[in-house]
Amino acid sequence: MGQIDWVATTTDCWTAHLRSFLGVTAHWLNKETMKRESTAMTCRRLTGKHDYQLLGKELCKVHYQFEITEMVIATTTENGSNFVKAFSVFGPSEDESEEYQEHVSLSDAFNSGLIDEPDLLSHYRCAAHTRNLNATTDANRAELDSAYKKLSRSTFAKCQTLWNKFSRTTAANEIVSKEAGLQLVQPCATRCNSVFNSVARLNRIRHEKGNSAISNICHNLELPRFKDTEYEFLDTYESIMKPVAKALDILQGDKNTKFGFLVPTLKELRKRLEKQKSKHTENSSVCLPLVNAVLDAHTARRYVLELGLEYIRSHLVIDTDQQSSNECDNDDDDEFFKSKKKTTKSSLDTYLASDIIDATVYNGQCTAPLKQIALKLNTVLPASAAVVRLFSCGGLIMRPHRNRLTDDHFESALLLKLNSKFNTVA
Repeated sequence: MGQIDWVATTTDCWTAHLRSFLGVTAHWLNKETMKRESTAMTCRRLTGKHDYQLLGKELCKVHYQFEITEMVIATTTENGSNFVKAFSVFGPSEDESEEYQEHVSLSDAFNSGLIDEPDLLSHYRCAAHTRNLNATTDANRAELDSAYKKLSRSTFAKCQTLWNKFSRTTAANEIVSKEAGLQLVQPCATRCNSVFNSVARLNRIRHEKGNSAISNICHNLELPRFKDTEYEFLDTYESIMKPVAKALDILQGDKNTKFGFLVPTLKELRKRLEKQKSKHTENSSVCLPLVNAVLDAHTARRYVLELGLEYIRSHLVIDTDQQSSNECDNDDDDEFFKSKKKTTKSSLDTYLASDIIDATVYNGQCTAPLKQIALKLNTVLPASAAVVRLFSCGGLIMRPHRNRLTDDHFESALLLKLNSKFNTVA
């Protein structure tokens, strides 16, 4: 990583076979192509209580071990209170400058015991995890409406009964395959969009095979059948939650997703939810409380984009000042009276007005100063899904018949598998 200026990390904890691990992944942008590159850094054993002190110290050790302490811009984690407190206690205070780049050298600190507290940098909560909580927990507020509550609970009770029956017996599996030609999708509480995907699969079966397919399945499994109003509710639920599911899929990406995608994605999500609200208000739909609950949970501050543009302009002024200091000996009168702020504004406006969507947009003379800022700000990932994928791969390695792997052996096997693109054969 010697040629990389900025690195972002994601981290989380994972437990398997009564052992706990701390996973960390690193991400950066290629300077030439602006494409994201990633690597799995560690999946080391954690012992003891997973409190904020342990997590902060172990994460700081990882940053020091890989010599990226001064390169890390921010770390993205899920919303667990232990991670939030670790960065709240050991991260930079609010009164520190945003240009804070001085880090305590940890080489002698941890080894000699001179300090006990780690030194962490900026922290971002996983946007996908937050949006998923909005789509599930916060959406339950729609049940304050009695009509919606009655229809929603009756529909999902029948769906849950069907999903449970399907997952527990092979006979039920065979009946579903025969009638629908597709398998049902079982919801999982720890997976984003799981309820939406399960409902979407039921609707797909209905649209391809007709409502009779679901009715036959329920009849053969001796389960209560769905009413027409409940079928209509499933269609409406899918249409309302589809923009949310699409936004979550975008934010969870780790190859083509940049931090700059976050605000536009949330603004577009709110725009589509407002269209849904207008539609259901005109039709006096019973699902209007669901639209309102989801829309209220995804409230976006209108001035965020303006603050971002102001931040870029201010930093372009600084960069222009630094470049101009090297040109102060120029005797050209036109250059002598040239306004730096005007140049800065035109470079940003040129970039925003450009139709080019790849890295070549930064090749122009006007937009070149933006490249360093874009590299720095877009290095951070808006979601921590990358480290979750690391754990998924770890689950394939630490199977029940291999649960006696030593911690070091497991970590080595996992990193070799995930970082195979960096391996070279002599």
